[in-house]
Amino acid sequence: MRICEEAVVHAPVRCVWETLAAPAGVERWDPAAAGSKAIRSDDEAPERIVHRASDGRRRRERLVEGSEGERLVWEVADGLRFPLKALRTEWALERAGAATRVVACVDFRLHLPYGPVGGPFWLVQRRRRHRELVAALAGLKTHLGSSAASSPGERRSVARDR
Repeated sequence: MRICEEAVVHAPVRCVWETLAAPAGVERWDPAAAGSKAIRSDDEAPERIVHRASDGRRRRERLVEGSEGERLVWEVADGLRFPLKALRTEWALERAGAATRVVACVDFRLHLPYGPVGGPFWLVQRRRRHRELVAALAGLKTHLGSSAASSPGERRSVARDR
C-alpha cells in the first residue's frame, strides 16, 4: 500500500536534501523518532539506527536510492514489528521559487492478506503510516525554519492509496 503527502518547505532544496539524507539527526525533525545514529555513512549505502518514540524499538534503515537534490528512498532493513513486512519512505524534492516542494510517500506491506482477517490490520497501519508521514512533514518544515501551520493549499494529500 502506498500513501503520499505533499508540503512546501520554506528552505532551499539543498538544505532539505541534506536534512533528509543525513544518516543521523532524524529526531530533530521527525517526531516519531526518539533518537538516531549513523552506523555506516559512506557515499554508497548509508545506514542508520532510528529509535522509535512510540514503542521504543530500534530500526535499522538504509538509503537504497538517491538522486542528489531530487529524490531519496530510505528502507527499513531490520526491526519492524508484526504485522509490518516491509516499509520504505520516498522523498521527492522540487524547487518552488525560494522554497522546496516535498512529496513524501510511504510504501508498506503486511504479513496478512487484505480481507476479513487482515482488513482491520491494514486499516490501522494505513492510518498510523499516514499520521506519521504528516507529522514528519510538519516537523521538517518546523526544523528548517518554516511555520508548522500550513497555509491553505500548502500541505495536501497527493494520493491516499495505490
